[in-house]
Amino acid sequence: MDAFNALLATFDEAHDRFNSSAPVRFMGSDEFAPHHYASVLREIYFYTRDNPQLQVSMSLGFRGPRRAAVRRIVGHAMDEIGHERMALDDLETLGHDVSRIPEEEPLASTLPLIAHPVYLMTQRNPVGYLGQIFFLEFLPTRSGPAYIEALTRAGIPTEAMTFLAEHAEVDEAHNRIMKHHVRDLILNEDDLKSAQLAIENCGHMYAAMMQGAFENAARFESKGTAVAGGVAS
Repeated sequence: MDAFNALLATFDEAHDRFNSSAPVRFMGSDEFAPHHYASVLREIYFYTRDNPQLQVSMSLGFRGPRRAAVRRIVGHAMDEIGHERMALDDLETLGHDVSRIPEEEPLASTLPLIAHPVYLMTQRNPVGYLGQIFFLEFLPTRSGPAYIEALTRAGIPTEAMTFLAEHAEVDEAHNRIMKHHVRDLILNEDDLKSAQLAIENCGHMYAAMMQGAFENAARFESKGTAVAGGVAS
């Protein structure tokens, strides 16, 4: 069973669907503006904030040969600590007050990204969470430069893209680590199917998160201006 290439093929299909989704197409349109990006950064903060703890929690279910992955999974999780702060820093660079965001709640469209790992770890197959990690790690390395180009066209300064730029570079190393994660954790067909489904679901959930953020972007507009256009349907 070549699990890594099977997951990569699933990612390729999910990635194509994601880039064809309404919110990603909107990001490349003339109507996309900095306040839309700001709204997405707020939601990125919420879903990345708990990622390190969730990844460590996944290792609680590792038994037998899967225990070989514990040290690497924990190390990977430690690499993720503080990434949520980068999203807030980018938002602050755009001129927004971020002091109250940590005490606020994410949008309803963001909650599935946060809750999905808990569902997998408690109700399904903990190894399935590797699929969500797979999608989130490979997405910026595959499409990060194109997204940065779209943000630049929208007038967003480079210094407000540190979260995306960092992941487009650092996740290259995580992609290489992923091969070892897959080798140690995907041990049977159920593991593989669970991770593949998580990849597909993550693509849908991330697009939904962006859509929700765009629809709530008015809070980040300059006072006295109207929302520039609407979200593509």
